[in-house]
Amino acid sequence: VVGIIAVLMGFKTIDRNKAWKNDSTLFTTDIKTVPNSVLVNANVAASYITLADYAETPQRRQQYLTDAIGILDHTLDIHPRFVAAYLNRGIAWYKVGDVDKAIENLNSVKRLYPTYPTLPGMYKLICDHYLRVGWEQYGKNGKFTEAIEVYKKGLLVDSTNADLWYNIGGAYYTNRQPAEALEAFRRTLQLAPNNQQAQMGIRAASEMLSGGGQTVTQSKK
Repeated sequence: VVGIIAVLMGFKTIDRNKAWKNDSTLFTTDIKTVPNSVLVNANVAASYITLADYAETPQRRQQYLTDAIGILDHTLDIHPRFVAAYLNRGIAWYKVGDVDKAIENLNSVKRLYPTYPTLPGMYKLICDHYLRVGWEQYGKNGKFTEAIEVYKKGLLVDSTNADLWYNIGGAYYTNRQPAEALEAFRRTLQLAPNNQQAQMGIRAASEMLSGGGQTVTQSKK
């Protein structure tokens, strides 16, 4: 009898070993057993977000992220105050390319846990996105009014981002709005006192106000 039990348990162990191949196989196996477990759902979603970075095709990457978002939706239906789920869903939406939904989730994290350790880094990623879009799509093509509007969106996310203040200052200056440029460069220096470009920007904007002017370059993020 003992021998039969040992054999049966051996088959069970071997079967479970397949699930232990990696985190993804383990969690996706467990989610079938406990579909309403907050932690299991959150872990499956996190593993999908990680797998998306190594996907062989854009389509597979998109599928991983879409599945992760769906699982995190379910997770938050079960536990609406689960902070890590909001953070990971924000990351997934950012990777998908929907920055507005990413911001919504990060703001939920901030509301529930204002000092969440990785939150500042995520907000910086969002600001870097607006810096890139402002320059690549508008600034370098001479569309400074449009660039200014993009930088403003970034500042709504994080008003303490010195790079955004400097770039909006450069866009204002090139758009011949010296008063706005001067204020933006001053805000830059409040946040980054050693920014020499902002110091030059203040001098240039002041000269423009008095009738002169010189070139102020924008950061190409």
